[in-house]
Amino acid sequence: MKKSLSATLMLLVASVGTHANSQPTATESFKQQLSLAEQGNAEAQYTVATMYSRSQGTPLDNKQAAHWFQQAAEQGHSQAQFNLGISHTLGRGVAKDDQLAMQWLQQAAKQDNANAQFHLGNMYQNGRGMTADISQAMALYRQAAELGHAEAQLNYGFMFANGQGVTKDDKQAVHWFTQASEQGYADAQNNLSIMYALGRGVEADDKLAYMWANLSHYNGGTGDELTEMLSHKMKASDRRQAIEMSSVCLKQQYKGCDKLSESR
Repeated sequence: MKKSLSATLMLLVASVGTHANSQPTATESFKQQLSLAEQGNAEAQYTVATMYSRSQGTPLDNKQAAHWFQQAAEQGHSQAQFNLGISHTLGRGVAKDDQLAMQWLQQAAKQDNANAQFHLGNMYQNGRGMTADISQAMALYRQAAELGHAEAQLNYGFMFANGQGVTKDDKQAVHWFTQASEQGYADAQNNLSIMYALGRGVEADDKLAYMWANLSHYNGGTGDELTEMLSHKMKASDRRQAIEMSSVCLKQQYKGCDKLSESR
């Protein structure tokens, strides 16, 4: 027996409606996770803390967020340890305490949490909560940089560029600026542009310098200042090529863009 078109459509609508209603609301998800958290599930405790901190399915409550971050952190949850450390640096839901912040960030850093390694490195570099220790900052930045943390890659490269806590090495600076630039990090793209403009660590190349400065500006950085400076010394044809290179580099998701100048 053939079904009428209207009957088929009614079944389809009913099917879609049932599927949609099967998805829990944010409030229901929060209650489910809270139940698991109260039973000692570390991942649920972390999720509940995150939901409290973002007002997802429950009113914003930084004290409750910190409480559940700590519950998960005490069970070895690295991201909870990181978040609890940051909460202590900011005094968000807990007392502001750089010593406690360091303790929790160190716990997370030991588990290869790149965010914790970066923030801990920053604390060592700036002497926050302890005497400044550039060597320790370098070691932590390197760990995070090797795990792909763009800000750590930028800072690590910056220290090489300026000989801060390490022998000055422009090639290493360019390497790490490039790693961060390939992730679309505007500040690193700006620094890489400067290195190409000055011929530090690489052969001077105005087109690549313009390209990276242009991309930095595109990503919200200060590259527009560099493009304006470079435009005064570049031929109009070179400038057009550099703009074309920017478009190609963007399409390539910033990978292998140092080769673009060779093909033009």
